[in-house]
Amino acid sequence: MVFQNWSRLAWRGDLLLRPVVKQDGGWYIIAPGSAFHALLEGKKMNKVIESLTEFVFLEHAPQAADVIFIAGGARVALGEKAAELWQAGYAPLIVPSGRWSIRVGYFTGPDEQQETYAGPYETEAEFLAAVMRHNGVPSEAILLEDQATYTKQNAEFTQALLAEKGITPKRAILVCKPRHARRAWMYYQLACPQV
Repeated sequence: MVFQNWSRLAWRGDLLLRPVVKQDGGWYIIAPGSAFHALLEGKKMNKVIESLTEFVFLEHAPQAADVIFIAGGARVALGEKAAELWQAGYAPLIVPSGRWSIRVGYFTGPDEQQETYAGPYETEAEFLAAVMRHNGVPSEAILLEDQATYTKQNAEFTQALLAEKGITPKRAILVCKPRHARRAWMYYQLACPQV
């Protein structure tokens, strides 16, 4: 599985550091950086902080895959990055996952660009699909998983949906927020052992 981890900061080159690149077995993880990295740019980092940063923020270069997973969220950048990867031909199918945050009990709307993506949206998956359609991805290339309310469910419900549709991916790209990287990757790895 190829892991794509993007945030609003991914588009601001002045805040990006060298990506943390790590290969663990057959998994490739991608994380372009974070505000934490940017704040520490040019300063000597304590080895403990450096180790923690490398553990949390994961990244690898994208490779051809069977599917692109989005592990929920209300960030426009997640849908935009998935659309960019789809348009570049990395995978023919995108599966955005997410109902809403279990803490809130409803979808609160986009974190940004509310005027462009006004909604209303019932779920995170519906919102992410709208972002991708707005960015040129046809509805036929999007398979919604709209019941998950936390990360473990994102992975498990996505796998169940794919199995129900008879889809067995061998390679995948996972798009999520930087701070969500390790947790999302571990849950998707557990839920999708064939990838």
